[in-house]
Amino acid sequence: MLQPRDWRCLRATHLFGNLDETLLGDAIAGAHVRDYAEARLLFRQGNTAQTFFVVLAGWVKAYRLQPDGSETVVMIFGVGDTVAEAAIFDDARYPVSAEALPGSRLLAIPARDFLSLIEREPRVAVPIIASLSRRLRMLVSDLEASRGAPTHHRLARLLHGLAPRSEGPVTLQLPFEKSLLALRLGMTPASLSRAFARLRSYGVVTRGSEVRIEAVEWLHRLVDGSGR
Repeated sequence: MLQPRDWRCLRATHLFGNLDETLLGDAIAGAHVRDYAEARLLFRQGNTAQTFFVVLAGWVKAYRLQPDGSETVVMIFGVGDTVAEAAIFDDARYPVSAEALPGSRLLAIPARDFLSLIEREPRVAVPIIASLSRRLRMLVSDLEASRGAPTHHRLARLLHGLAPRSEGPVTLQLPFEKSLLALRLGMTPASLSRAFARLRSYGVVTRGSEVRIEAVEWLHRLVDGSGR
């Protein structure tokens, strides 16, 4: 069921990385892998939280539906991220909806089995607490960075985070459609296009889903405030 690369991914997660072989085996004993060739709803906001997920490949979009039917993207989860683990503890309801994007591979872990393991082995809960703490800090950091920031600053921050190194030229493939990228950054598609245009002077050129960055350090200076 799990390929060698899947095991490496699990070992790299904050949630499972510090568990010994026995505890890791117990933690995922009832889990199963799901592959998604097309976008698929994982769970709806307000539903009972019966499962949480580990992203083995691809991306998961978490969002809230507004009264007018529009979506507000809360977070995009990538490889190595865990999805909805907090929901199994709180009031056992999903606080958001989530959708697996095309090409995703997820490990679905039953909440009941995992909670039973924690009852037997309370130390398993420690990495969960640490994971939730890190996610809270990340959300606060994103909120502070986006509050009042120009659109091209928000885009530069995201591209800088996706870059595999801190300096020199890189070429990125956007992990999801530009329409979803715009939602994630809290802007319209038209605003996103203008933001990309503003970043041309920083050596950022796009062609479809491909983004060429002439020098990652130029984006860094923009993100940390030393550039304009």
